[in-house]
Amino acid sequence: MKYLLLALGLAVPLWAQSTGGAGTPLPLGVQDPGDFALDLHVEIPPFGFVPVDGSPRWAALGSHLYITINLRQPADAPESVVEIDVPGGAQEVYPPEVCSNTKPVRCTIPASHWNTSIFVTTTLNEAGHHNVTARVIAPGDPNPANDQHTVPLEIVDAPSLEVTTMPSFWPLRTHPSQEQRFSASVSNYDGQDARNVVLTLTLPDGGTFTGGLEATTPAELNCSVDPASVVCTLPFLPNKGGIGVIAATKAPDRLTGGDFTFKATVTSDRPDFHQQDNTVAPPVPLIRHLLVTNTGDEGAGSLRQALLDAQQFCATAPCTVDFRIPGTPQDGRFVIQPRSELPELRGTVNLDGSTQKAFGGDLNPTGPEIELDGSLMQSGSRGVVLGNGCDMHVRDLLVRNFPGPAIELPAGRTGYEGCEPGFAWPAVTVTQNHLIENYRGVAFNGAPAASVTDNVILSNRRAGLFIQNGAYTWVERNLIGGNAASGVFLDAILGVVAGNHILANGEWGLARTKRGDIAIQRNSIHDNGYLAIDAGLDFQTPNRQPDTADEPPNVPVLFSAHYDPTTNKIVIRGRLDSTSLDERTAFTIDLYASRAESGEGQAEQWIAQQAVTNNADFTIDADGDHRGKRITATHTRARRIYWDDTGYNTSELSSGVTVQ
Repeated sequence: MKYLLLALGLAVPLWAQSTGGAGTPLPLGVQDPGDFALDLHVEIPPFGFVPVDGSPRWAALGSHLYITINLRQPADAPESVVEIDVPGGAQEVYPPEVCSNTKPVRCTIPASHWNTSIFVTTTLNEAGHHNVTARVIAPGDPNPANDQHTVPLEIVDAPSLEVTTMPSFWPLRTHPSQEQRFSASVSNYDGQDARNVVLTLTLPDGGTFTGGLEATTPAELNCSVDPASVVCTLPFLPNKGGIGVIAATKAPDRLTGGDFTFKATVTSDRPDFHQQDNTVAPPVPLIRHLLVTNTGDEGAGSLRQALLDAQQFCATAPCTVDFRIPGTPQDGRFVIQPRSELPELRGTVNLDGSTQKAFGGDLNPTGPEIELDGSLMQSGSRGVVLGNGCDMHVRDLLVRNFPGPAIELPAGRTGYEGCEPGFAWPAVTVTQNHLIENYRGVAFNGAPAASVTDNVILSNRRAGLFIQNGAYTWVERNLIGGNAASGVFLDAILGVVAGNHILANGEWGLARTKRGDIAIQRNSIHDNGYLAIDAGLDFQTPNRQPDTADEPPNVPVLFSAHYDPTTNKIVIRGRLDSTSLDERTAFTIDLYASRAESGEGQAEQWIAQQAVTNNADFTIDADGDHRGKRITATHTRARRIYWDDTGYNTSELSSGVTVQ
């Protein structure tokens, strides 16, 4: 399909296409006394309305034309006549009681009509230059200059081939030498039949075609592939026909970045009447690789220099900081000891410790090969500081002994402005790191979208994970233990805390504020100084009536838990008193079993989940013999928060019942 108006100018709204004499705008409702005024609108589906600016517009032979004439008449107007010259002759005219189906169409408008609309449809069945003209003939019109409009058309008997491409990966970026797949398609939506169609694919910025090619349509398509190009031929492509191929490529081995362009060109044996869309060449950013080649604190090859370079190169193009340090270090870790705080990580950049393992092998099976040791730093100094950027990753590092947080995002440092194209979600990702014996493990303030996943966060002097003023936050599959304050402190508008093991922290396992919708499910949280889950840092919150949306929902009330040896299940009975908030409200109970000696309010082992109704008793079966353990439960309530988003908000833990 060819979107003609997007190429030639935006379609003009109906009300804005009125013009006076010599193209002068004539505001609606403003006319001289006795003045007749006429507006002409011409539409060629699927393009929309043709702008009324006097320049000719392309249309394919056989296209349908929809014409609208709006006649504005003065009060107490006499009878008038509207004539419309239509290419190809009128096929349908409305209203038929006042209009002829002739060429030109002639409509007699009775006296005393204030406004009249006339509709004409036709098929463009003759190639060449044509005009659509509408005029009003009215006796005594004081301003005849606005009584006529003309739209010139050029009707072409030729193919209309359009080529488009689409990468099969996201975000829109690729590493040097990385294999990727692109699709290319050709359509002849609004043109005549095309013969001897040739689709040519090339990689003008470097790279190769690897030989893998899939022709999605049609079966007659014949393609040849070599490292430099793909050429596909088709003897005949009818009107409304199309071609589709998917090509496997390998990006150029260029560590300095730039673009990786996938170019597609289509031709046939006849001149195409709209050649602007016969070639497309969308560039995909090639990720620049900045190399750390030694453990020094400064100079070429140091981490400090790589971060300085990232501030220069990664503000407008994606980068990654790679570690390629030669040798075999003691204990399997290359130790970098900064003497002052490292430069901020900024832009679209990935600080990736896993690249050392890819370069030199798995020298430290128990953890990362790259260690940042802050034992030489002054008071308050931080490990990795995230600055302004829209897509920042910190991956597979051991960060320890820092007087400040191991990884920090200070307030006001990141947002979405200028992040397209190729913006990844979430904006900040911290994954597979070991964050040990720092002031805090992770400290974020104001992250618009943050993911903290698969990390080991141990023995920090305050909270292991401290997030405040967050928007979207994911905390998943982390081991968080032995931190002096809470394992996790979370203040966010939307969040997910799932699959984590949070244990032996000095205060709460998970402490959250009462704002926002935070889903807390399938975690193991136990043996912390206070409750496993607390909303508001005020210990157990009593249930409320009614259970409104401004705080976490009510907790379930458990009555009993009994083990049935014949089924090897425990049967838990309880009640939920909660409030339905909108048509999307749903209620889910999660059950946990904990050792009796672990104390009240624990969630050591997730054992079952079930949807329930609000304000009703429930019975839930859970697998396994848990006799003597304490069963607790949470309630997660779903509700509509935006037009297309659902928020999930989890309660604190219920009081426990012992399995009998």
